[in-house]
Amino acid sequence: MPTRRIILSGLALDARIGILEHERRATQPLHVDAEFDVDIQRSVDDHDIHSVLDYRRLREAIVEECTQAHVNLIETLSEQVAARLLADFQEIR
Repeated sequence: MPTRRIILSGLALDARIGILEHERRATQPLHVDAEFDVDIQRSVDDHDIHSVLDYRRLREAIVEECTQAHVNLIETLSEQVAARLLADFQEIR
């Protein structure tokens, strides 16, 4: 199955992440880089954003997942983000 690679680089946000006491009291700067392989089963229509994966929706899902609640470990957060994206975007491999 043919795929297209999408790369998001340098997405900066403030997240509530960390296990130490001072990390639990304030947000931490987080910079997200992500790569996705996306199925490309249908042809691209240059006039219809719905013919491709809308990168804005990907970005919004990542930001929402990273900022909705405190997470102790970056490993946990990355697993949560991956699970969310795989659940919400069927075309991501």
